[in-house]
Amino acid sequence: MTHSVTGCDGGYVLAHGVPRGYGRFPNDTECEAMASSETWASGVWLVRAGSEDEFINRWKAWLSWTSENAQGFRTARLIRNEADGRRFESFSDWDNAESLASWMGSDGFRERIAPVRELCEDVQTGTFQLAASVGT
Repeated sequence: MTHSVTGCDGGYVLAHGVPRGYGRFPNDTECEAMASSETWASGVWLVRAGSEDEFINRWKAWLSWTSENAQGFRTARLIRNEADGRRFESFSDWDNAESLASWMGSDGFRERIAPVRELCEDVQTGTFQLAASVGT
């Protein structure tokens, strides 16, 4: 299936204030915010075969909760490897490192990431600072 998309690079976004379960493509203001963000969380997920759809649903539920409850959260994206549909990468950008650390240290984070992780054979997560940027 081919999509014609405008805005950023065509990724799906869950933005702060968007009702749970309603993802959309980012608007120009969000694209600018993502381009200016310097604080990121990221994950590399290897999902058990046959659990891919459930993984996506659980990831969206977790990040929807985040968008409604975590101060400093901006957006989150989940991308899927075209060659290996079991491999995903996620990215979320934050106002600052303190907001990100608060989210990762919260009981809600631990409670809501657990059902996502349980569908995976391997998970690698981390926090990042912008190292370089090209384009807008």
